[in-house]
Amino acid sequence: MEKKGFSKFTAVLGNIANNRYLTAIRNGMSIIIPLVIIGSCFTILLNFPSEAWKEWIAPWSSKLAIASTFTIDFMAIYVCIGITCSLCDQYK
Repeated sequence: MEKKGFSKFTAVLGNIANNRYLTAIRNGMSIIIPLVIIGSCFTILLNFPSEAWKEWIAPWSSKLAIASTFTIDFMAIYVCIGITCSLCDQYK
């Protein structure tokens, strides 16, 4: 009896997982993971909680902030492009 309920549950989850739009959202968001990791590294470099580090990195902080800005701050734009490209690939 329990197997029958489990198979119904997996069938419903399979239908949800195969939904074209949800798949496009999943793929579009997974595309930006490398950008998020790179942007996070630059954010950590800029905001490391040590006064000595902040004084040492100060001459380069404006250049490092550019990398952080173009990765983390524009994340919504990258996600929209990724979802759009993924959905276009599914529709061919």
